[in-house]
Amino acid sequence: MTSAFLSLLLAMSAIGQDVAVETDYWTVEHYVNPEGQILEIGGIDFLPDGRMVASTRRGQVWIIENPLDEDITRARFHLAAEGLNEGLGLKVVDEDVYIVQRGELSRLRDLDGDSVFETIDTITQDWGLTGNYHEFAFGLPRDDEGNFYVSLNVGFWNPDWWHGKSRSPWRGWVLRIAPDGTVTPVASGVRSPCGLGIDVEGRLLVTDNQGDWMAACPILHVRDGDFFGHPASLRWTDGFETSDELSSTQPPGVERTPPALWIPYAWSRSTGNLEPDTTGGAFGPFEDQLFVAELTNGMIIRAQLEEVEGVTQGACMKFMQRIGSACRVVFAPDGSLIAGFTNRGWGGFPPGHGLARIRYTGVEPMEIDRIGIQPDGFDITFTQPVEAEDIGTGSVQMTAYDYNYWWDYGSPEQNVRDVPVTRTSISPDRRTLSITAPIEAGSCVRIQLKGIQGPGGLPLLHDEVSYTINRVPGGGDPGIQVAREVELPASRDDREEGWLRLNWGDAFEQWESSGWVIGEAELDADDRTRFTTRPGNAAIVNTGDAPSDFVTRGVYDTFQLQMKFMLPEQGRSGVRLPGGAMIELKDNSHLPGYPATCGALVLGDGERVEPATNAYQGSGLWHELTATIEGATLGENGEVLEPGRAIQVAIDGTVIHGDVELRAPTGTGKGPVAIAGDLGLVGFADVRIKPQYSFDVTRWTSIMPGTNLEGWHVLPSQDAPNWSFSDSLLRGRTGGAFLTDDDGYRDLDLLARVRVNDGGRAVMLLRAPLDDPMKGYPTTINSTEWEYPRSGSVGTAHIRTDLLAPNQFMDVLVTCRTTSRGVELRGYLNGVLVSESIDTDNQRESGAIGFVILDPDTRLDIEGVWIRPANVD
Repeated sequence: MTSAFLSLLLAMSAIGQDVAVETDYWTVEHYVNPEGQILEIGGIDFLPDGRMVASTRRGQVWIIENPLDEDITRARFHLAAEGLNEGLGLKVVDEDVYIVQRGELSRLRDLDGDSVFETIDTITQDWGLTGNYHEFAFGLPRDDEGNFYVSLNVGFWNPDWWHGKSRSPWRGWVLRIAPDGTVTPVASGVRSPCGLGIDVEGRLLVTDNQGDWMAACPILHVRDGDFFGHPASLRWTDGFETSDELSSTQPPGVERTPPALWIPYAWSRSTGNLEPDTTGGAFGPFEDQLFVAELTNGMIIRAQLEEVEGVTQGACMKFMQRIGSACRVVFAPDGSLIAGFTNRGWGGFPPGHGLARIRYTGVEPMEIDRIGIQPDGFDITFTQPVEAEDIGTGSVQMTAYDYNYWWDYGSPEQNVRDVPVTRTSISPDRRTLSITAPIEAGSCVRIQLKGIQGPGGLPLLHDEVSYTINRVPGGGDPGIQVAREVELPASRDDREEGWLRLNWGDAFEQWESSGWVIGEAELDADDRTRFTTRPGNAAIVNTGDAPSDFVTRGVYDTFQLQMKFMLPEQGRSGVRLPGGAMIELKDNSHLPGYPATCGALVLGDGERVEPATNAYQGSGLWHELTATIEGATLGENGEVLEPGRAIQVAIDGTVIHGDVELRAPTGTGKGPVAIAGDLGLVGFADVRIKPQYSFDVTRWTSIMPGTNLEGWHVLPSQDAPNWSFSDSLLRGRTGGAFLTDDDGYRDLDLLARVRVNDGGRAVMLLRAPLDDPMKGYPTTINSTEWEYPRSGSVGTAHIRTDLLAPNQFMDVLVTCRTTSRGVELRGYLNGVLVSESIDTDNQRESGAIGFVILDPDTRLDIEGVWIRPANVD
């Protein structure tokens, strides 16, 4: 009686609301972790007696008593096993617990019922493992024949860490494991296939994570022999077995099986497993539909599939948002949904560890129930009748798009276009809306419904659905997929060139700040307006006393900016630009309707320009801010001739500003960039700036040697093969010094355009004695060797920030001046001052210019070397 009365009250309260609230229909309760324990969940299931079993990424297995008690705090955790190598999949069979580790499928047994597993048996280890950090193994659904299914992650190695590799057998594959342990490779071409499941139709489904050759996060219907697009796994197939590694940048020329469904990037950036609702209505009105875990955006997604001309495709929509970093979901015996959270530093929505229980309140929402494709559009069925007698075409907005199939990390939506809705009609029972529109196979369609209400004005809980069209009924094979082969992009090395990474290595060195700390940050579960932090290096947050702005030491005028940021509820900060304007970062997720406010431009004269759209996903989530800023043009007396401009500002790839004039009362020329610390709480990471600069080398004197190395000499021997010309570059290898014959250089500016490999280390020298060059003033060229000074360090100044990625050309400028204080050196990288040093003893009066390779594995390329007198600007 009490439960029914509560349901009635909830239903009555929902009627008449402008915005539906998810927790009116499903409640979320979080289990209390054992004291001092972090449970990053990799697998969940239930024993026959009702106890819950959970495995963790950190190698533990827990048995939880009373997991379904009305009072969730009565659940009791028992550590049943530890020391496993990442349990990222778990399945209970009778009394036995099966867990997939990185390198094996294991069976755990509790022989005496004390909630401790006494035996761990190996079922199979029949796949490869190199020890690479990214070689995860996921699982663990089981079919009606008793076969288990496992999916294997590819690995990632330097220097091209963004290209997945399969360097041990079956990496990038889905495997079938028979009850006797026999392993059969089933399908290839996956990248980071974090989740598996079997739906009510018996289809084996696998989720993957966007990245190289994976445009977004898909749901794959797996059948024997399928190839889903990532080339690395083909190494273990006929025709490719003789290749050490396949090309990471060229399509392999093998027919791809299209994903059944592409999940929009705004909804999922790291997809977990998926489970069908077989609760018979105990969990609500979505019987047989799939519930999909999503880690980064912290939500659970609902999905449904259908077969069209023998090809699987379907739709997805939001189910529950802001729940936590959901990596695993499983239905409990009572019909509730258990969610397991993990983070691993991937930046998921908090909480990043632990378990939660989601229960249906018994109140049926007004919601999209199902969608089915028709030859000329879609039929959308609702859980309740719509209130209106008719729904016009203006209530339906349809947008189509596709993706690029390429080696780059994911793909933006491509060929985005409006789809005109030509007709709508409602069924006699007012539950099904038929939409007529020109739809095309090989595209995704996002459908948004506006103003549709249920009985009594009950609003739709979620008004958007995304459908992946592989086939249109009756249309046959279109010969094209949603992810399409396109012209390949420029190499990642080329796109890294010129960027200064201001938080790599020593995150504070290139900044002025106080009151900021570095660590792992997430929202406080008890007060979501605050952060909790623990040791780590994932975020810089202003949780210290009286935080200042976080201000760059370098100054800029025209530049590109890229950074990650996270806000707590009601958090506020901003990026202060040279000249006084600010890109405001402000949480709006606690306000009704998520107004478009985050990313507003506050101009130097006080005017506010709101973003064109709301690209902000909510508090506790990491977002990427990018901006292209053009500096003001100043006159001789500092007057503003042309104001600066925000050429483009975007959040998570969605453009929110284009070509906005940054009006300001006065011009300042170059200036620092700052993260506001006094407006409210913020977390940020990985700030990168690409300054626009140029050197007019026609006003400099080139001292680059000719192809015969004239004007320079090599130590220890002129005949040493360490230095040579190739492709117009002077290349230094393995060791040795390369010095000018002239040793009379004193005060000057020295400019060199150079690059060094990952792990390589060299120095550029000024005033170097010919007989002992290392006594000269050094400027370091080193992008990655952490125990040594980094690129741009001059004299005794030791930069500890990895400002430049390896294998990138950099412009290194050193100014050398003799003053009353001594010899003053300044080091610039790509036009920005990064280090200063002074020799008060003036120990090196003059000397040669040169380069010395300090590590035998170094590959140093020099494109040009120039000098100019000290008195020339």
